Amino acid sequence: MNKRLTVSGLLLCAGLAFGGLSSAKAQYSCLGGSLPGGSVRIDVNPCPQDDDVVLPMPGGYEMVFRAVPVPGENFWWSPERDIEVGASDGAVFETPQLVTVGGSFRADRRSNWSILLGKYEVSVGQMAAVFGDGDLKAGFEALAELAPDYQTYATLAYGDPSEGQQRRLTAQPATGLPVSGYSEFIERYLAWCYDTQACWGELPRFGAMPGFFRLPTETEWEYAARGGAGTYAEPLPFAREEAPRYAYISSAVRIRHEPTSIGRLEPTPFGLHDMFGNLAELADDRFHSMQRNGKPGARVARGGDFAATEPRQYRATHRQEVPVYQPGPGGAPELQRNQRVGIRLAIGSLTVADRSTNSAIEADYQDWRDTSFLDSAAGLSTRASVLRANDPLNQLDGLLEQLARTPSGSPQANNLIEQARRQAEEARVSLSETSQDLSYQLARTAIVSAGEAGRTGFVVRQRTEALETFRSRGVDNPRARDLQDTLTRQLAFYEAERESAEQIYFDYLRRLASYRDFARAALDDLGETDFNRRDAVAYVMVREHVLRLLDGEGDPDVWRSELRETFDDDDLYQAQ
Repeated sequence: MNKRLTVSGLLLCAGLAFGGLSSAKAQYSCLGGSLPGGSVRIDVNPCPQDDDVVLPMPGGYEMVFRAVPVPGENFWWSPERDIEVGASDGAVFETPQLVTVGGSFRADRRSNWSILLGKYEVSVGQMAAVFGDGDLKAGFEALAELAPDYQTYATLAYGDPSEGQQRRLTAQPATGLPVSGYSEFIERYLAWCYDTQACWGELPRFGAMPGFFRLPTETEWEYAARGGAGTYAEPLPFAREEAPRYAYISSAVRIRHEPTSIGRLEPTPFGLHDMFGNLAELADDRFHSMQRNGKPGARVARGGDFAATEPRQYRATHRQEVPVYQPGPGGAPELQRNQRVGIRLAIGSLTVADRSTNSAIEADYQDWRDTSFLDSAAGLSTRASVLRANDPLNQLDGLLEQLARTPSGSPQANNLIEQARRQAEEARVSLSETSQDLSYQLARTAIVSAGEAGRTGFVVRQRTEALETFRSRGVDNPRARDLQDTLTRQLAFYEAERESAEQIYFDYLRRLASYRDFARAALDDLGETDFNRRDAVAYVMVREHVLRLLDGEGDPDVWRSELRETFDDDDLYQAQ
């Protein structure tokens, strides 16, 4: 890359780029309209609160999260968790539908859950701290290589900004990277955190494993943006005339050309800043024509950006597709580097956490299936087939009762027998459809559980390598022996977790295979799915194991060996 600054970059370094720093010098709403003092890390947490969740980063930086409450004790569903995503005004790609939001962690021991979302969009300083392994200068240079057209990075990497200018520039939200650059940031931050006890020791847990960094899902993002579950008639959780207090956007008389510093404006519900405007935020989903349904496309971003002028461009339901590639010179595809898109982190957790947690989940599941499943958003998808099966069976019971009271061989008896035959056939068809639905759900779950079992193997390999590296140094003193003992205990713990996760996978295999022909059909249908790389690998293995099980070959030791060999590829788990 040409490291020479452009004319506009030199002006920016000198603080003369008109309008370039004006937003960064602006006042902060959380400080009562004042400018932040020199001790406030405006590129980390310009508006600290007592209940912030703070995690360390390389180079002394921190990442700040907020807990978004998800009501209800049950793992699977609570009526308060249903949220109607989408808009009722018929906007394209915003089709309204009912979904159920789920928490990643228990908010307390007895009830309720929570989603952990980044309090702010990830700042330039935070991004550089990770890419430079704590060396900001190296991080700026790495960002300048990833986003050669974004002048802020070039200014920080190759210019000579003053201390005040650098402070303001690092407080801007990071943007201009290819989608893969954001994934690399998450991957590298998580790897650093899992290798740093002060970080992974503070991560929340569901089951035995600590959480991991990822992007928010579309459902999580919209739930947090609108301030909770349910529906509301207005497109924004604040009055339109109050938008400038919450959303960094443009207007008919003032068009903005770049984002502003993180956290300048007032927070929306749950203490989250910059959910509307500033930068559009990547979600951990593909852009489907209808949220989570319909034709899948590239990546999806939410919240609009600084150039938005109308509520429909930044409201809670607004969705936009973010291509990974775009046409380059001569028409050849090249990576897209969108300077209106950034990221906000979330902390996720395993769904199939460990054996004891899974036992509790399964108990909750049975209770849910027996009581309120058909009232939930998920239950609506199988309600019709279940009811179709129940109706003819109930009618068949009535016909048999009539037949018992009717003289044998009479025309009336023959008519009742024919009606009973038709009702039995209708029930058979309906039950077949229900079995298809359940087989499909089990097949999807088996694929996920295979991937999660592979993830525990990935952690075991990391811990084994760390222990072997430590032993190879040959250091022998009390502190070294204590550290080695700690690493050994950690390795033993994760090896036990791997065994538990593998057993969970085996259980799902057996349950899926019990549906026999329905299991085959479900796996055939899933063969048309556009899986990510890890799920595609899991699908091939699950299919092979189920087919062999149906042929009478079901050796758990063979399954275990093949599972470990299949997922013996760290690249499958580098990005979360």
